[in-house]
Amino acid sequence: MPLTLGRANFMVKHKVAGIVITPHMLKVLAGEKQAGHTDRVYLRCALQILICKHLGFAGIHLSACHKPEEQMLLESYIEQYRHLNLKALEELWSSLWQVKTGKEFTPEIARFSRQPTSKQLIKYRQLHVMHEAMFGSKIAKGVGRFIFKASFWENALIAKLLLKTEVLSKHSLVGCESCGQCRLGDTLYICPETCPKGLANGPCGGTTLDRCEFGDRECIHSVKARLAKAVKQTEILKEKLIPTVPLETRGTSSWKNWYLATEA
Repeated sequence: MPLTLGRANFMVKHKVAGIVITPHMLKVLAGEKQAGHTDRVYLRCALQILICKHLGFAGIHLSACHKPEEQMLLESYIEQYRHLNLKALEELWSSLWQVKTGKEFTPEIARFSRQPTSKQLIKYRQLHVMHEAMFGSKIAKGVGRFIFKASFWENALIAKLLLKTEVLSKHSLVGCESCGQCRLGDTLYICPETCPKGLANGPCGGTTLDRCEFGDRECIHSVKARLAKAVKQTEILKEKLIPTVPLETRGTSSWKNWYLATEA
């Protein structure tokens, strides 16, 4: 999107999720408009397109550039600067944004620190002990694998009862939605299914000061990060990449899936 002053002000006013417009950017755009250099909006956009090409992107999605004259101006800048290498393009783009320190695009936010509640800490420790006892030990894995290998569990009614039992035991406690691939051990027992978008590895771009973009709750990833710091488990957030849940796995028992997937 060619970022004009009007569009930037609109996004700031309406707090568009995932968009950061800093005071420095607004100042640059306002100065360009006052000086009559609004064509730089399209020059910056053209440079970004060329930079993306150098970075290996197969294409870009261009929005808010509908008028023929706007498209022609953008295309002319692309052709004019197509010969530049990546470094030259980045330097020109930075000069247009008047970048001097590298912090011009850093959002200004109020920083604060909260501690997890005693209830959250107790819940974590209890669930951790239960998880290690039922799913972490070799004995538990062996017993579980032996139990769930039985053909008895292939019966549709039995499978349904097993799933119902699992959901009833976990939903009120952690918000289980029968994903079939329980990730609680990797998320400090804060279920990713309680995120409106089902994100397991971190917050989306709509999170603002720990609040979910829906506005009615705290972002679960803020809770998770705070808890991880308190129980000295921040490394798991940095190193563990949690895979997505396959569609065919949803609606099945994660207990059965876990034990049958573990190696002896």
